[in-house]
Amino acid sequence: MFEGKSKAAVCFLGLFLTLLLAGPAQGESNAPPPLTVSAKVAADPVTFTGYCPVTITFNGVITVSAACAVQYKFIRSDGATKPVQTINFFAAGSKAVADTWTLNKSYSGWEAIEVTSPVHLTSGHADFTITCTPKPVITSVSHMHMGDPAGEFTAVGTNFGATKGSKNMRVDGNVVIHYATTWKDTTLTFALPGLYIPWEHVYQFCIVDGSTVISNIYSKRFLYHFEVLVPTEGFRGTEVKLPVFKLPASPGGLVVKIGTYTMSVTSWTGGSLGEIKAKVPMSVPLGEHDVYLQKGSDVVSNKIKFKVKGFVKPPLVPVERKF
Repeated sequence: MFEGKSKAAVCFLGLFLTLLLAGPAQGESNAPPPLTVSAKVAADPVTFTGYCPVTITFNGVITVSAACAVQYKFIRSDGATKPVQTINFFAAGSKAVADTWTLNKSYSGWEAIEVTSPVHLTSGHADFTITCTPKPVITSVSHMHMGDPAGEFTAVGTNFGATKGSKNMRVDGNVVIHYATTWKDTTLTFALPGLYIPWEHVYQFCIVDGSTVISNIYSKRFLYHFEVLVPTEGFRGTEVKLPVFKLPASPGGLVVKIGTYTMSVTSWTGGSLGEIKAKVPMSVPLGEHDVYLQKGSDVVSNKIKFKVKGFVKPPLVPVERKF
């Protein structure tokens, strides 16, 4: 009775050992599935129109099927290649990667992720297009109202835009115009209500859109200005009157020069239309000389010619002598 069962058990055990020693059946394997890696990337923004430079951000994702170290780099349409980086995965999953590209011109291009290890693959391209709006360029700034710096200014340049819109002119980083009387693509006039800056100061002009500077920064120093001398010629010791716009109440280091000589000031009246009276030195050479204001070694006004004349001796009249 038990003999048959024993034989059956022996046969089963023999079959089991045979299968075990024979290994897996043909077509079967105990090896883990092959590692898979994938990558994708997208551009942000995909399209852009506005003032440049602009920075495009490329947001990528690398996904693996098992723990591994992935080496990758960003490649792009202009041929530039970023350094190889390594990202470690301790299990299957995805991790974010990113890159940026700053451009200062209109351009259409792409970036992609190239995985170099443990497999080699390249993601699809993240395409983008940017169109740069030409920036305003200030080439000159002049002032009106006979030299009054708090009056009306005219700026000349390019790409100001046909209308003002949200743009504005900023002066010295913190003074923005309250209104523009004219705004054209190449010319604009504007006023600075209440602004008074000493003439020796260098103005910094730029155009802003909102709070963003969109133009070059144009520097301009406006000099003290007088249009006439009264008189324009005379002898040594002659008193000359100089009407000066926005003249300070006191000289404050300002001196009146004729050529390289200093004139003695006899009267100083400050104001929107001030006046200086000064005498021609007795030591100045005869001839034409520039009259101007100077502060230290710096010329701070325009120049007007003054002719220093000499006394003419009367001709000798022969005296008839009687004997």
